[in-house]
Amino acid sequence: MFDDRLEIHSPGLPPTPVTIEDLNLRRGVHLSRNPLIVRVLVALGYMRELGEGILRMFDVMEREGFYPPRFDLVSTFVVQVTLLNQPVYDPQTLIWLQRFENRNLTGDQKRILAYAKAHGGHFTSREFQKLVGPDIYGASSAIKDLISKQVARLTRKGGRVYEIIEPPLEERAMPGDLAPLLPLLQQQGFIVNRDVSVVLRVSTKTATRILQRLTEEGWLDRQGKRRWARYILHSPPL
Repeated sequence: MFDDRLEIHSPGLPPTPVTIEDLNLRRGVHLSRNPLIVRVLVALGYMRELGEGILRMFDVMEREGFYPPRFDLVSTFVVQVTLLNQPVYDPQTLIWLQRFENRNLTGDQKRILAYAKAHGGHFTSREFQKLVGPDIYGASSAIKDLISKQVARLTRKGGRVYEIIEPPLEERAMPGDLAPLLPLLQQQGFIVNRDVSVVLRVSTKTATRILQRLTEEGWLDRQGKRRWARYILHSPPL
């Protein structure tokens, strides 16, 4: 275990026909090294033998915003799995990506969204390939999926530039700390740090963090700076 990564060494090569490349590319190859032992463990309810362990590793790392696991052959008969303690996204981008939670996006699709966010909300198929690494057909398929999920669209008919479509707020579950603030927001049209502190019964420092998070998540818009800042409900562009 290191500060920036966790390395796991497994003696023995993957059972044929599974390869290191299959593992890194998440190909659906599953084979038990010792089927007799596995059969007993399945019968006792200790495992399911569905070939889901490797896929779960990828899913958890991507969901938490980290790079996917990496499999390497470090000696003739030793496989090393490396889990990097290095986030793919900065905290603000990770919060922004939560807006697309109900779209069931892949890790590669999330990466291109994060890239587009940092580049004016646009991306191209070539940029997708360069960033993620699939061939032209893989990139085209992933982009078509984004379009079908209403996450991206062409900026003009016949063009090659795509823009991100952010889901409307009503499609997302309202944060629990925003609901108590709605009556005051509707009554006076805005709230300030002191309002949050009183309504939610928290310190002014905690109120500041709550307002910052609700703003980053797209629920509120901030007007003014520092002690004169006030917050209004987010109004999407027409």
